Amino acid sequence: IYPNPSKGQIKLDWGGPDSEEIKLRLSDTQGRILWQKELTSAASAVSELQMPEGLNGLYFMELSTGTQIDQKAIMLQTK
Repeated sequence: IYPNPSKGQIKLDWGGPDSEEIKLRLSDTQGRILWQKELTSAASAVSELQMPEGLNGLYFMELSTGTQIDQKAIMLQTK
């Protein structure tokens, strides 16, 4: 996930098996889900994502597949 910190436009660079469903969730430090999206993967990809406005501070982006969960912290400063 980059850039970090971000002003709302982020890029997600990932790789995985073809046709695997990817679930993305953005949550705050208290675990509340603020945004979510589903993607279908290719062998590797870069996705550009726009985060909701009004988010300022530390958040967590969770990427989950049928076999793996990964979470990264991201600082957002959206308008």
